[in-house]
Amino acid sequence: MSSAKDFTEEQVADFKEAFAIFDHNGDGDISVSELKIAMSKLGQFPSDLELKTMVERVDANQDGSIDFEEFLELMALMSPQNPEKELWDAFNRIDADKSGYIDRGELKNLMVQLGQNLSEDELDEMMNTVDANGDGKISYPEFKTMMT
Repeated sequence: MSSAKDFTEEQVADFKEAFAIFDHNGDGDISVSELKIAMSKLGQFPSDLELKTMVERVDANQDGSIDFEEFLELMALMSPQNPEKELWDAFNRIDADKSGYIDRGELKNLMVQLGQNLSEDELDEMMNTVDANGDGKISYPEFKTMMT
C-alpha cells in the first residue's frame, strides 16, 4: 500500500504547492470547508459527510483539519492502485444512502446482487460477525477488517 513516505521529492514539492492553494486562510491547515472548495474546483463534489470522513481518516492529531503531513497521507490514500482506496470506494458503493455506514438493508441488497439469497438468520449472523461494536451498522473500519 502506498504511503506518504513513498513520494519522491518532486511529488512532495507538488503537493506542497497544492496544499498552499487549498489552505485559503494560510493557517497551515486545510479545514473541511477549504477541502470542499478545493475539491469543487477540481470538479469533485463530495457530500459534507464524505468530506468529514476523509479528514477523519488522516487527522492524526484529531484537530478536525489536515496539516501538510496529514495531507500527504490523504494523497497516498487517493493514489491509483491503492488497496485502501479500492476498499474505501467499495464501501461507498455499498453505502447506498451515504450515511457513512452499511446497514442491514444495504448488506442484504449487496448479497442479492452477488447472487446470495441469504435467510434472515444468515443475514443476522453475517451482521453480528462484522458489526464488532454491536451498533447495528457496519462502519468503514469494521468493513475493512472483514475484507482484509
